[in-house]
Order: sequence, then C-alpha cells, then structure tokens
Amino acid sequence: MSDTVRPARSNASISDRVALFVATGAGAGYVPWAPGTVGSILGVGLFWLWGRSFFGGLMLAAALGLLGVWASGCVEKRQHEADPSFIIIDEIVGQFVALWLPTNVAIPLVTGPLHGDPLFLLIGFLLFRFFDIVKPPPIRRLERLKRGVGVVADDLAAGIYTALALQLLWSSSML
Repeated sequence: MSDTVRPARSNASISDRVALFVATGAGAGYVPWAPGTVGSILGVGLFWLWGRSFFGGLMLAAALGLLGVWASGCVEKRQHEADPSFIIIDEIVGQFVALWLPTNVAIPLVTGPLHGDPLFLLIGFLLFRFFDIVKPPPIRRLERLKRGVGVVADDLAAGIYTALALQLLWSSSML
C-alpha cells in the first residue's frame, strides 16, 4: 500500500467523488498517522450511536458493507492500486460488526449493559485492530478477492473473529 494522493478533482466524475468520500470515511482516511486505526475509532462511534438495535444495526452493517465494496472498487480502479491505505470504510464496517454481533446476536439480553461499557468497547477495539493487522487464516486470503470485495471482506472476517473472542471472554466471565 502506498500513500497515494486523492484523484485530481478536475477529471473526477461525481461518482468518483462520492466513492472517494465513502471509501475515505468522509476524508478521515487522509490522516497522516494510522488511518486504519482512525477508521476503527469511527466504527466504535457508529456502534455507540446506532448499535443498540438488531434490525437497525443489521441494515447499517449491510449498507456500509455494500457501499464499501462499491466505493473501494471504484477507488482501487481509479488509483490503479489494491487497497490504498486511505480507504478506511472497511475498518469502519469491520469494527462496527465486531461490536454489534456479540451485543445483538451472540450474547442475548445483555445489549444494554455492554453497549456503552467502556471496557467492552476498548477490548473490542483492541481485538479488532489485532485481527485486522495480524490477519490470521483465512483472513489474508480474503484480501485477494477482486473489485473492492477483498478490501471489505478481510475486515468483516476480522470483525467476526473479534465478535467470537468477545463472546468467549463474556462466556468465561472475563468481561
């Protein structure tokens, strides 16, 4: 991944601009330090704001995932580069899923207490960053998928690994 600059506005279509806006998390992906971490922080914020609802969270995760695949694919094609570092929609959706799954699906009846719990959010954030960076099998293989799918799929898998780890911690009374 390189630190490629955004496309020149003079020759970018409206579709290209929208894709870039979405892919960069409204421009947050341009921070000069750890853009993936910034994307994860945005994912925690989205979860904190809209993660209480099963149906609402499911719709948000699906919409962000599909929009992320489209936007990432457009930006990759325009930049002639696979998964540039300024694309962070994948971290946003992956982190959201990492926190939403255990509180709405896997850990029944505990959405309220865990939803705003700072320790839960911190551990979920740290675990997600770990799985996103280390990419244990088969996460790394998912990156090879084409047209934006690989950009989002590996982070969704890291989110699922995180959700499983959070569930294990909850089940063993460590959280």
